[in-house]
Amino acid sequence: MLALFSGSFLRGAIGQMPPKIGVTDFYAPTPLGDFLGFIPEHFAAADLTDSLSRAAAGKFTIIPRATMEEAQTGMQWHGVDAPHYDRLGALARAVGADWLVTGWITQLVINSAARLHGNHPSPNSEVQKWGYATVVVQMFNASEGRIVSQTTKYASTASGELRSELAARVLHDALQPTVPCLVNAVSSRLTNSLDASPRAAAGVHRDARLPSRGSSQ
Repeated sequence: MLALFSGSFLRGAIGQMPPKIGVTDFYAPTPLGDFLGFIPEHFAAADLTDSLSRAAAGKFTIIPRATMEEAQTGMQWHGVDAPHYDRLGALARAVGADWLVTGWITQLVINSAARLHGNHPSPNSEVQKWGYATVVVQMFNASEGRIVSQTTKYASTASGELRSELAARVLHDALQPTVPCLVNAVSSRLTNSLDASPRAAAGVHRDARLPSRGSSQ
């Protein structure tokens, strides 16, 4: 009986611990172009890690970016690994994650043009750039071994910034709306888990009842 009680107590305590979430490197199905040292797939992971850390509010713990990078390096992780559940599961175990956030950049386009004076570029005109990005972000549940949430977001903007700076800006703008989607997905899963716990515990105790006197073993 003590062992049963202790096991139930530990399961309850573990269930109340904030789950750990890691963000993997993003990947791109098609080449995104040259951004002079700026790596969009790494930036997206770092940016989303920071945003989720600010949004956590004690509901979950975000695994540091350095920990994720070290684990991915040790596993020889490649962007194309992200759609494979076995690789995601192995990465989750390596970093002790309950969930992994992964995703891909389906579009990242930066264009530029000189501002016109009439029908001709004005002297010393500033080059105007505009860009747009589309991202798909997914939540992988390590215990279930599957994707439990997915959202797609798009953003566009224009400025006179460098290509790499504008790429970072438009990616950030596309990723920000995914944050509440991810937080809601986590909250929903936690609520469902807590609702199921009393029923599961009742089942355990019911099955573990001691036989009454006179009953056969």
